[in-house]
Amino acid sequence: MWKPVTAIFSREVDYFIEKPDHQTAESFIEAGNYLWNSGMFLFKASVFLEEISKFAPDIIDCCAKSLIENKDGSVFTRLNEEVFSQCPSDSIDYAVGLTVVGYWILVGGLGISAKRW
Repeated sequence: MWKPVTAIFSREVDYFIEKPDHQTAESFIEAGNYLWNSGMFLFKASVFLEEISKFAPDIIDCCAKSLIENKDGSVFTRLNEEVFSQCPSDSIDYAVGLTVVGYWILVGGLGISAKRW
């Protein structure tokens, strides 16, 4: 059964640090006022395209070119594999997450645990 997710709190992110080294991570835990992200990003497609265009133009250019050069005649949209394979393989965290300002974090209970369902 689906249940609504209720945020315990939300706030604007001060800054984002992707995969801190061990010593830094320990200091964050000791400080007690840092949060770890779950790797889930929610955004409007238009906002994502705007941000990736600003911060990772090589990725967006390669993706666009791989769409433009799709000439297989199919009714489906397929990327040009040869062109797309030239695209940098950066994660969203590194390509955009470290540079974007003005995003928010939602802290809430999703009812997920490491136990078997």
